[in-house]
Amino acid sequence: MSAATKGLIEFVNPCNTKYIYLDKLPKFVKQVHQQMREIEGRQPFGKGLYHCNNYENLIQKLANTRQQYRQSVQIEIRKQIASQEYQAWANYIKDRSLELPEQHKVTGKQLNELRRSYDVFIAKGENGLRPSELLNVFNDYTRVNQFTILMDNWCVLQMVHYSMGYPMNMNRLLTFEEIATLVQTKVLATYERSLGQDLLFREICSYGYWNLFDQSKGYMSIKEFSNFVKIFKYNVEPTLGGILKEFGFAANLFQGEFVKEIDPKEDIVRFDFFRYLFLERNLMIWRKIDPQGKQPGDRAAHSCDLIMGKLYIFGGWNGMNALADIHIYDLNQNQWTELQTNGELPSYRNNHTTAVYQTKLYVHGGHNGNTWLDDLYYLETNGQHGQASWYKVHPQGQIPTARACHSLNIVSKKLYLFGGYDGQECFNEIEIYDIQENRWIQPSVIGTIPTARNAHTMTRYKENLYLFGGHSGAQHLQDLHVFNTYKLEWTQVVTKGTLPKGLRGHTANLIQNNIYVFGGYDGSGRSNDLFIFNFLTYQWVIPNHHGTGTYLQMEEVALSQIPQPRQRHSATATENDLIYIFGGFDGNKWLNDLYVLDVGLLENRTIQEENYQRVISNIHKNLFNNQELSDIAFEIGNQKIYAHKIYLAAQSPQFKALFFSDTKESDQRIFIVENYTYKSFYIFLLFVYTGFINVAELDIELMGEILSLADQYLIDGLKNLMQKSIKKYLNNETVCDLLIFAQKCSAHSLKNACMNHLLKNISIISETPKYEKLELQPSLLTEITRALLQHKE
Repeated sequence: MSAATKGLIEFVNPCNTKYIYLDKLPKFVKQVHQQMREIEGRQPFGKGLYHCNNYENLIQKLANTRQQYRQSVQIEIRKQIASQEYQAWANYIKDRSLELPEQHKVTGKQLNELRRSYDVFIAKGENGLRPSELLNVFNDYTRVNQFTILMDNWCVLQMVHYSMGYPMNMNRLLTFEEIATLVQTKVLATYERSLGQDLLFREICSYGYWNLFDQSKGYMSIKEFSNFVKIFKYNVEPTLGGILKEFGFAANLFQGEFVKEIDPKEDIVRFDFFRYLFLERNLMIWRKIDPQGKQPGDRAAHSCDLIMGKLYIFGGWNGMNALADIHIYDLNQNQWTELQTNGELPSYRNNHTTAVYQTKLYVHGGHNGNTWLDDLYYLETNGQHGQASWYKVHPQGQIPTARACHSLNIVSKKLYLFGGYDGQECFNEIEIYDIQENRWIQPSVIGTIPTARNAHTMTRYKENLYLFGGHSGAQHLQDLHVFNTYKLEWTQVVTKGTLPKGLRGHTANLIQNNIYVFGGYDGSGRSNDLFIFNFLTYQWVIPNHHGTGTYLQMEEVALSQIPQPRQRHSATATENDLIYIFGGFDGNKWLNDLYVLDVGLLENRTIQEENYQRVISNIHKNLFNNQELSDIAFEIGNQKIYAHKIYLAAQSPQFKALFFSDTKESDQRIFIVENYTYKSFYIFLLFVYTGFINVAELDIELMGEILSLADQYLIDGLKNLMQKSIKKYLNNETVCDLLIFAQKCSAHSLKNACMNHLLKNISIISETPKYEKLELQPSLLTEITRALLQHKE
């Protein structure tokens, strides 16, 4: 870490605390974040606590270029200096009683006197300059980045007003003539000098108005600027501040000048500024409900069913006892009520199963804390005088054996029971209760019958029942089967996409053509993951259900309301595409919280993601190595690869420094690439544009070149990918060469793997000729010796 970066971090967080109040941060840090939020149309910051790693990451970036440390720390000083310079200039004009009409020529002698007096850079004026062009006196101040641009142009505006004979009033609206004067004197063209040649015109080109402007002039006429104003929907008489704001934000966007953010694990996420153009950031996909009324007690292994706009919670386990109480949550009133019932009350139970027929809630089996149950009840929720009454069912036929953790689904006035556990074994038979006939049936089924299991889910889609997951008594299952209730046939479903882990105690809900699987236990921990199975594509999808897009803001993670990991909870879908999650067990305590997942917003996100992928795919396809649309080319031998400054600068701080600094390279169109082959550089740029390469097609030599390029241009994702791929070639013959190479490329993961392999096999490797190469690497040899001593200890 450079001294400049370290100084800035100490300035932001002198006590090295993990969190810091936003309003304590320096002005320049807040300004960058605020600009990003305004572009996205989001609300301003509050004054809460925020994770310092966000800002340390920002500061690291700010300090990357040689001038940013000075500019950032001294911003207030520069403002005062600029103000003093202007006052000195005004006094100079006043003292000499100079009259400066618009067409008056200022001589080169006068300009040189200004230069000597105030040590300010100015271009030679051999033939004299108009007063409006005196703005170039302040070129040194206006050639700065977006953190100081507004301050410097404030000073420039005062110069314009004075030279044109107007009062120095920042709030007065400017006419088109004045704006044109500002443009002609290159006030707005500052952004060209700061961010790259012809940037102003590139931005105009993106709106399809390239033909309105003459690039050779470097400025716009009044008529041209008038058209430009209409494009950006300014008022007839826009303020300079509005124009600068628009250009400042546009410059930030095209530069990719957004803060790289970190995810909850504090891993740096690769920045892709196109995503901000196409995706919304919906925080409210998940919401925690704060209902009125008496809330149910903590519980898991309960049931929850929707009947006439109300959720009916029944039974469960609170960590000590089985339960038999009923609570109703009114969706419209946002209120809990404990339901008092009469009739033949069922016993206390948990891990029972339920199904709804009309206004009746059917309950079967479960465990009462002592014994397994085989009884069947129903609750008539719309009884006489609005009273809910329990009825015990006395069916005909052979009843299913006692069990818990099974499933019950209704299809065409029949209840389909499957699976479960009785303390000794799991089941895999289908048993049917005919409601009209009041009879249990054990049908003969065909097809591939699933493994016996419990704690699974069974979800109805049309006339079919889809079985997912559960536990066999020996292992967690992740298979998907479908049972056709007409044909009485089982079929194992072949799916695409990433399968959920084997789960038990999860939930599954049908909304439109998707099953939404949430939570559960996989044998090692509880989950709050959300998986979607789509019936049209037979594909599993893992959505970004955290509601904050791919790039997580730490303050937004604090605001988003994702349920904590859990199992044996309930999940109930409603008609308006909402899924309500209640209770469960998180591994330490039983819960009674209530959350809602807005599937409508989630589907909007999915559609946006698909559109985003399509748009980005088209951008990558049309931009990469496209000679017609490119503005630079890399020359390797006698071959060229065509690219774009803005895109590469957005992906790599090294490219940004190369293209947009004050060095001569910033004006280059052809860049000669040495020490790398055409193929390696082509693959490197392909990854920068698309984020994908086929590693299987690469040999170790190519991987090495690409790793070196990724290290040189700070493309961390590619660097990590190459390190992981090269590790497969690690053996006693290659370890010494790879260790030296890893040291050269700062490939820490690869280096650690090499060191571990070397220490384990040192007696063999130290006898090989390649080990002698390490003698030419004193620092590595010292490190190996120290590691060997520690290893022996």
